[in-house]
Amino acid sequence: MERFGNLLNSYTKSFNKWNNRKGGLFIDTMRRVEVLDDSQFGAEIFYVHKNAVHHGYTKTINEWNWSSYNSLLIDSPTLLLRDEVMEFFWEKRKI
Repeated sequence: MERFGNLLNSYTKSFNKWNNRKGGLFIDTMRRVEVLDDSQFGAEIFYVHKNAVHHGYTKTINEWNWSSYNSLLIDSPTLLLRDEVMEFFWEKRKI
């Protein structure tokens, strides 16, 4: 989290200098949650992918270009743990 915070701070300083402004660009609190069980894990994955729809940026999950949702569904190379995620949801579906 410290590295991510440093990245955001650097970006904010650069943006503010470039645009001759002051102040924060991002919400000042970030929430982290420890995932304690399978149910919560599934809910967090779904939350991440439905967020753009929830906030009205798109009408469907697969329309959001910055989501990993489409990468989970196609066979092209990715750094995502696609097999693990898909296996998790497949196993839950069979229960």
